[in-house]
Amino acid sequence: MDSKSLELLSHDTTYPSESNCAILYISYSNLNIIKNTTLPVRNPSYYEELKLVQSNITFIEEDAFVKFIKLKRLLLANNKLEEIKLTNGLEQLEELELNNNMIAALHNDDMPKINTLSILDLSYNRLIELDEFLCNFENLKELNLNNNNLTNIENYFKCNKKLEYLNLAYNQIQEIKSSEFVYLQELHTLLLNDNQIETLHDNVFENLRKLEQLNLRNNKLSIIKEATFVGLTSLKSLYLTKNRIVEIESNSFIDLKDLVRLPLYRNNLTILRSNSFNGLEKLDVLMLGSQSIRTIEANAFNGLYGLKHLILDNNWIYEFNDVISERNIITYLSLGENNLNLAPNMFSKLRQLRVLNLKRNHNMSLVSDAFAGLEHLQELYLHRCEINMLQASYFKGLSSLQTLDLSFNEVSNFTADVFINVPKLKTLYLNHNRITFIEPNSFLKNLLVLNLSYNNITELKSRTFIGLKNLKELYLQNNSITLIEEFTFEGLSKVEKLDICCNNIQVLANNTFYGLSSVGELKLHDLDIHHIQPGAFRGLDSIRAVNLERNHITTLEDYTFLGMPKLKKLYLDDIKVISQNAFYGLDVKVN
Repeated sequence: MDSKSLELLSHDTTYPSESNCAILYISYSNLNIIKNTTLPVRNPSYYEELKLVQSNITFIEEDAFVKFIKLKRLLLANNKLEEIKLTNGLEQLEELELNNNMIAALHNDDMPKINTLSILDLSYNRLIELDEFLCNFENLKELNLNNNNLTNIENYFKCNKKLEYLNLAYNQIQEIKSSEFVYLQELHTLLLNDNQIETLHDNVFENLRKLEQLNLRNNKLSIIKEATFVGLTSLKSLYLTKNRIVEIESNSFIDLKDLVRLPLYRNNLTILRSNSFNGLEKLDVLMLGSQSIRTIEANAFNGLYGLKHLILDNNWIYEFNDVISERNIITYLSLGENNLNLAPNMFSKLRQLRVLNLKRNHNMSLVSDAFAGLEHLQELYLHRCEINMLQASYFKGLSSLQTLDLSFNEVSNFTADVFINVPKLKTLYLNHNRITFIEPNSFLKNLLVLNLSYNNITELKSRTFIGLKNLKELYLQNNSITLIEEFTFEGLSKVEKLDICCNNIQVLANNTFYGLSSVGELKLHDLDIHHIQPGAFRGLDSIRAVNLERNHITTLEDYTFLGMPKLKKLYLDDIKVISQNAFYGLDVKVN
């Protein structure tokens, strides 16, 4: 907006009346300097909001808004202000936005006292000093000072006793002294993340009895002392991730009776001592991953009787015996990426456990009764553990297990009864192993998803999958299968998805896919197929699409595709000879 456009404002016939409020919004302009005469609107006293954003404003005269006596919201974000000095007017202002400017310092005499101001945004400036500027706004409730260059905040908030939300994230603060928040007894959210904080003085948060969220993520804290969090009796979320914490003193969280969530991952803890988390009676989530924890002392989790989610991924833990009390009600335990040595009855006290994640524990050997006592476990993740042997006794006690992930291991073969102790299993991942052969009756009747892709299976015998009457998804792609016998898939009437691409099957024999009456799409590309016998697709009653691309089929015999009454799409390439009745029975689009 230029000067001519602004002049038009003074001649606008649709100016506000006393019965309504008005908003003036100017953006993407070149106002540069705001004077008393810059905004020549009619009846400025009726305007409640001025929004002058992204207008290249570099300077505002002291009385620029003096005529806007009923102004409630003044929004000056995304300009080029290096200072602000408004000494007159604004008696009814409720919200002031000065974020995304270039202001380096603010002083007490830069603004008049405004008792109505409740929201102040000074974020994304270059502030290094605030002096007693904030004492002009004694009824302030929300203050954003994030993304500045503040190093010291002492005495800045002494006049803001009604403050409820304070954002100091992304500054250069190194130390928090005991007196800095002493007057903020109404505060419920305090964000101190992404600073350089090394020291929290004892009892620094003692007066913040209403605080519910405290974020100290990405600082340089090294020790959590017994007196660090004294007084935070209403705190629900405490974020301590990405610090340098090497020690948590006993009873450090004793006052945090209402805490629900405690992310502590990416620190430098090597040992969890007894009573480290004492007092956290309502804690639901404890995240201790990505550290160097080697030892967990007895009673380390003492008092965490409401804890449901415990995450200890990416540490150096090798023992977990006698760590958990029978009073714990943990439902989710993640110990992935450790050096865990399994032992009989290792998790037997975790009677309420529903999910156990042990992924990426290298060279981990399964042992009998390791999962004894986990009658309610529903999901078990053992992928990338270098497991090379499976026995039925390894899964003893897992009577409720529904999902088992054994992918990316070194299993070559297993006996037909290996999964006998997991009768309710619905999803089984065995992909990316070294399996060469599947014995008939290896899998139980409740299975819904079976992934055997990326193995070394060479042939599928007749009725290999017999008994899997509930199976819906079967993945066999990227093996070395050269032969599929007749009736291999008999009994799989509920399978809707079958992927068998990228194998070495040269011949599709008669009745190859018999029994797959519910499959909707068949991926047979990249199989090295040379010949399709008539009747190979018999029984595919629901099939709608078949992909046979990138094979070596040169001739299509009569009745090749008989048995697929609902087929709509057929993908073929490089066919040299097509018999007269090759597509007999099809009403299909051929590509």
